[in-house]
Amino acid sequence: MGVISDNLGLFLSITVLSVIAFIILFKTYVYITEKYFLDEFTWLLQKTIFRSYFIFKFTILSILFAYAIIAIYSIIFTPYWYYGVFIILSLSYFFYKTTKSRKEGKLSLRDDFFFQKYSTKVSFYNNQTEEYRRESFESIIDKIKRTELNGITDTAYKNYLFENFILKIDSLLTFEYYDNKLYNSISDHYTATLFYRKYLKNVLEIISRIDKQTDSLSNLNNDYQIISETLLNIKLIRFDDNQGLHYDISLVDLEIEKILNNENDNFSIEKSLLILSSSIENLKLVFAENNLISSLSEKSDNILQTLSDIKVSLEKNLKNNKHLLKFAGDSKKIYPLFERYLDLKYKNDGRLKGFKIQFIKFVKFFTDEKVYEEPSINSFDAKDVKYLMGFFSYLNAKKIAEYKNFDLVLLILKITKQEIEIKNTSIEHALRNPAFKLSELEEKSINSVYNRLFKS
Repeated sequence: MGVISDNLGLFLSITVLSVIAFIILFKTYVYITEKYFLDEFTWLLQKTIFRSYFIFKFTILSILFAYAIIAIYSIIFTPYWYYGVFIILSLSYFFYKTTKSRKEGKLSLRDDFFFQKYSTKVSFYNNQTEEYRRESFESIIDKIKRTELNGITDTAYKNYLFENFILKIDSLLTFEYYDNKLYNSISDHYTATLFYRKYLKNVLEIISRIDKQTDSLSNLNNDYQIISETLLNIKLIRFDDNQGLHYDISLVDLEIEKILNNENDNFSIEKSLLILSSSIENLKLVFAENNLISSLSEKSDNILQTLSDIKVSLEKNLKNNKHLLKFAGDSKKIYPLFERYLDLKYKNDGRLKGFKIQFIKFVKFFTDEKVYEEPSINSFDAKDVKYLMGFFSYLNAKKIAEYKNFDLVLLILKITKQEIEIKNTSIEHALRNPAFKLSELEEKSINSVYNRLFKS
């Protein structure tokens, strides 16, 4: 220590020059490797460290063990004990973070091994077998499905997108698309950079952009499903050698604008009612304030009566059923429950997406005073109606929905255009029929969603 303190300036100069020399040598090595020997170097790694998971794991543990030995040796046998302490603290922090990430499900060494193994330059990827390329694609999908959207502060929103977007990414990204884009690519980026890192960064940018356009989703009535469906819309996806997989911003803007316009259309009937009411009152004032002949007065009475009849008819059709079904709390939390219920009962049925959209419109009709347009579910048959009754039985048991059995039967038969089944007693019995209720395992699955949404 005395030698260093006596020559501190020289020591610092040597240290700085050593760091600069190391950076220059490292940059030179990386440049030469990537320019002339990248495929060969990648091949070497594939055949050695990435040959198997156990070799990969052994290499990591060996490096960590070597650092631990160096730290202990520095502390006990050399005067530079502070180097050893620094290494020990760094290793402790490393183990703490990895252990925490593993418990939270964010880190899986085995899965990350495959992700790192198949993260190669595009040129190397294109020279591999189809089996290798498929494994490369699967490693990307798996990595995306284990990624949280940490840029979102709203926990309910983040969890919804994780379950309804992140976990369903394979419905957007297919091997054929992935392989075709890389086959025609001359990018210098790695496959993981193009289809994982750049894509996830773009996803967060798009979500932030939509939030700004919709006033933090308030203009969409906080309907998270609209966002997940937008992100899973393959028509909005683009790929190039620089940006990688990303969304076309102009197309996303158009999609959101279209959705916002559709939301505004829900007010059209309400506006019509207000206009009719105003027109009736204004006409009454006009006819009362003007001395019109009796024949014209008779015609004016007919006009007023006709307008009144139209208004009453509209109000009757739109409003008289809303009190028959009541939802407790935040009705938007019901959507993830219904999605899980559909997944359990219908599994891979191609009609699922349509069912979800129609169900949301159904719930909105009874919970949103601004929605006057009556919902309609034309694709349901009698069996589907019974399953829907079974779902409402679950909601009723959880005190989320309140209704009388017969009223619910009438409402569901009306919106599903199944009024002909009104005499079918098995429809109402579906509320108690075990065949249309959740099994013990199914209820456990849907309860996990319920507990997260309603008890967290």
